[in-house]
Amino acid sequence: MVLNLFKTKPPRSGHVVVLGLGRFGRAFVREALRLGYEVVAVDTDENVIDDLAEEFPHCLHADSTSKRVLETLAVEDAELVLVATGSDVEASLLTVSALVDLKAPKIWAKARSARHRDILLKVGAHRVAQPETSEGVRLAHQLQDGTHEWVPLDENFSIVEAEAPATLVGKNLDNKGIRERWNVAVVALKHPDGRFSHVDADTLVQTGDLIVVLGPPKETERFLAEG
Repeated sequence: MVLNLFKTKPPRSGHVVVLGLGRFGRAFVREALRLGYEVVAVDTDENVIDDLAEEFPHCLHADSTSKRVLETLAVEDAELVLVATGSDVEASLLTVSALVDLKAPKIWAKARSARHRDILLKVGAHRVAQPETSEGVRLAHQLQDGTHEWVPLDENFSIVEAEAPATLVGKNLDNKGIRERWNVAVVALKHPDGRFSHVDADTLVQTGDLIVVLGPPKETERFLAEG
């Protein structure tokens, strides 16, 4: 497959390379560009490239499993290479393997299953995401009444955005007492007509407030249910 020319001047050293422009890859590229990173976006579907060429300055139609293509992208100088071709297991494994051979300094990849993740890590990926699995787990935690968002930091710690428990309404936040009783901490609060802000001992909880809670998952669930 012939590598198309860049629409504009090729990026300098320290760029980010994204291989695969499905929903996951596109979302990553858009946010990385918004944050100010220089991104090279690659996909094997020429129609996808045509659709995104105006939005993504460095958008290429190429085969990411080809070492020649990866060499052209200067992956050894990239700040990060994201392999977002998780739906094609063989392609993602071949691409990660080629990136390891070319000594790409930081390789992240998307996996479609736990088995796929484990193999990617063994092949040489430094970090692997399972967005479908993560989204399912996140949504399941939102079944709890009043929970708006749940984000795991690891297996033993999470961040939860939820409606303030009724027992806190009309009271000042006493994080010391909350930590001693439930082993969690309330770190931010938003009134219905306001924005999230830091909390202190003088913060008064009102009806309809949202709070952000840090702590072990079981403890945060118990706090929100009993607090």
